[in-house]
Amino acid sequence: MKDMFQDPFGKTSETRVLRFAVTIIFMITWAVLSIQRGYMVPISGSIVAIFGAISAQKGIQSFAEHKGGVK
Repeated sequence: MKDMFQDPFGKTSETRVLRFAVTIIFMITWAVLSIQRGYMVPISGSIVAIFGAISAQKGIQSFAEHKGGVK
């Protein structure tokens, strides 16, 4: 699991750690609210779009790093 937080140079990527932490905190908050209310609280489309944009940005960055010869 530690490998997923490392950049191509073997150093810990703060961006990956932060994105993981934000996602986990969001999902735990959503789960707690859903349990408290007794139904699955809907997640707005804008929140899904924000998470998608962040993931797409990181994917594009990783692709550019690998295409540039960084492995």
